[in-house]
Amino acid sequence: MDKPVKCIIVEGEKRDYRYVAEMLKSFFVGKCQILTVILPAGQNIYMLYNSLKEDDFETDLIEILRESGNEALVKELEGYTVQDFDEIFMFFDYDCQEDNLNRDNSQDIVQEMLSFFNNETEHGKLYLSYPMVEAVYDYKIGQCDARTKCFLPISEITNYKNIVGENNPIASRHLGYEEWKEIIAIFALRIQCLFNMDKIDFKQYRDNVTTETIYDKQKYYVENSNVVFILSAFPEFLLDYFREDFWAKHVKRNKFKYDACEKVS
Repeated sequence: MDKPVKCIIVEGEKRDYRYVAEMLKSFFVGKCQILTVILPAGQNIYMLYNSLKEDDFETDLIEILRESGNEALVKELEGYTVQDFDEIFMFFDYDCQEDNLNRDNSQDIVQEMLSFFNNETEHGKLYLSYPMVEAVYDYKIGQCDARTKCFLPISEITNYKNIVGENNPIASRHLGYEEWKEIIAIFALRIQCLFNMDKIDFKQYRDNVTTETIYDKQKYYVENSNVVFILSAFPEFLLDYFREDFWAKHVKRNKFKYDACEKVS
């Protein structure tokens, strides 16, 4: 390859790919070359990580994907090696009810994965949507809270797609630049709430908010209250990837109507 390529890996759902494509169209056109790789149906980040672990992490991520044997995936990666990618990003759902996980151990596995996939220029950077990709449109236009009131009982995760999609005009809408601006600003407000901050600015965000500290907060709620805090991975990625001028342009809290937050201890 003449120029380094960025690789984005998503789960095998059309909706996951759609949101990545719409995000890239709004923020990355003309900036760099990006290959979006879709995992075969039935595979997820937990299975991918286990494959790496079983091989004692001696095989790189791209080769593990290639070794899946999926014809479409092998064709997609044809001609690429891990050296061709200067950055690798992964977007997956957090699901503590995942069938191929032991519930008692799932939390530790997530921590392991976030610690391992913590650098886009090395093993790759993992971003999780809580509880799943549909969190990206779980909001009310012009308001800071989620349609699900920000907290979702663990018992309702399996029905989350239906819950958040019902009577939600945003669910079927194309996410253009204006929608992404709102999604980013709402994400910052939710982070302020999740981290119990009186206010949030770029420096506070950079100093305190990482994929691992977000997970620590989520883990507390899962273990103590059996709820998950609704949070999308995509705006998190954008605020990490871009710099302070991006924050200043997109995080404008004074435009939102505030509803009374439902606190969970």
